[in-house]
Amino acid sequence: MNLGLVAAFATAFTGCGEDDDTAYCVDRNDQVVENSSCGDEFSGGDNDHFWVYGAAGVGGSKAIKKGSRLAGGSKILSTNKSAITSRGGFGSSGGSTSGVGKPSGSSSSGSSSSSSGGG
Repeated sequence: MNLGLVAAFATAFTGCGEDDDTAYCVDRNDQVVENSSCGDEFSGGDNDHFWVYGAAGVGGSKAIKKGSRLAGGSKILSTNKSAITSRGGFGSSGGSTSGVGKPSGSSSSGSSSSSSGGG
């Protein structure tokens, strides 16, 4: 019985962690580029760049910097403002000083929006 409770808690917490996701701007090769290439949830972006939420560095790398390759996560075309907004947009802090990565402002997301444009 206790094992079932542990599994239930683990499942519940995996959904909660999305509030702390960081969105990274990537090119068509899933390589991290400057945030400015994707614009923001209101303007900018193009059909060659995507925001990726909740991804990890390839090979388990924890340091995600410009030029890193990402795996997993939810990928949204940078021009798809409605999907970015429904995913939670971005937090008010605006991102990092390096110009790479923005904390998402997701509050009760959980939708698994995916890219709308090939790859």
